Amino acid sequence: MGMELSPQAAATWARQRLIVTLVACLLIVPALEAGAGLLVVNPAVAGADDANPGNPEQPLKTIGAALRRIEPGQTVRIHGGIYREQLELTRSGTEAAPVVIEGAAGERVVINGAEIVTGWRRVEPGAPGERDSGVQIYAAELEWRPSAVFVDGRPGLRASHRHPHRPGEYALEESAGGCRLMLAVSAGQDIESLRVEAARRAFGLVGREVSYVTIRGLEVAYVAGSGIGFGGGKGNVIEQCV
Repeated sequence: MGMELSPQAAATWARQRLIVTLVACLLIVPALEAGAGLLVVNPAVAGADDANPGNPEQPLKTIGAALRRIEPGQTVRIHGGIYREQLELTRSGTEAAPVVIEGAAGERVVINGAEIVTGWRRVEPGAPGERDSGVQIYAAELEWRPSAVFVDGRPGLRASHRHPHRPGEYALEESAGGCRLMLAVSAGQDIESLRVEAARRAFGLVGREVSYVTIRGLEVAYVAGSGIGFGGGKGNVIEQCV
């Protein structure tokens, strides 16, 4: 025959059991979020790779990899950085289990439609455009024809003639490799000190016939067309995006 507890002891035992249950729940919920319910993108973490499970300790490297994996009820959390990707979402959530794609709180996530231009070479001194204009002209070969060029974050001015004549002005011409970009800089300016970006991608993040998707806290720059949007579907939300 078991020992019968006094009312006071029974109440104490019940409270202790409740506390243990609440603590267990608090431990389980974050674990679930960090597992199947959350896909983390964070290329700044050493070992970030698109073959990783996508948890905070072993994050994915690209947003595209996360979008290809996402399932109803999951959240893709993207940490700060510049992501040079063109992203197309084709996987939906449901009304009961929506999909969320969000930038990490307090971090700037930029989907950039341009590529950094490298491989500059000086155009032959005295070439058209350099004569009596106080500029130097550099050229770089591109595999694509950019819709725009940006120099240290500012739009470059497309030349109306074959060669650029003023600092920050650029011109494009066909080449064997695709396209040659010519950029004028001030005489004595080191071209390598400038961040030159050439627009390459048509859009940032677009959902194609998807439903119940929320996108928040993302920024898109230097794309030729749509930044963030949806084509068809229902129950979609875009908030706090630029």
